[in-house]
Amino acid sequence: MTKEERKYSALTDEEIVCLAQDGDKYASEFITAKYLPYVRNKSRAYFIVGGEGEDIMQEGLIGLYEAIKDYSGDRQASFKTFMDICVTRQIM
Repeated sequence: MTKEERKYSALTDEEIVCLAQDGDKYASEFITAKYLPYVRNKSRAYFIVGGEGEDIMQEGLIGLYEAIKDYSGDRQASFKTFMDICVTRQIM
C-alpha cells in the first residue's frame, strides 16, 4: 500500500471527494478506483440497442466524475448515495 493509499484509506468518502474537488489528483484517482467496480457492475444491468457494454460503462464513469465534481457535503445524502443517483441517471 502506497503512502497516498494509506492516507486516503483513513478518510471518509466525503472527505476524499472534498480533497478531489480542491484539485487533489490522488484523491480523485483514489475515489474513482474505489467506485470503478461498482460502476462496472451497475453498467452490466443495462442494455442499449445497437450499443456495446463499453459504451454503458463509459456513461457510468461520466456519472461518477459528475458526482465527484458536484457533490456537496451540505446535502443530506452520503457520497455513495449521490454517486449512485448520478451514475444511474447518466446510464439511463
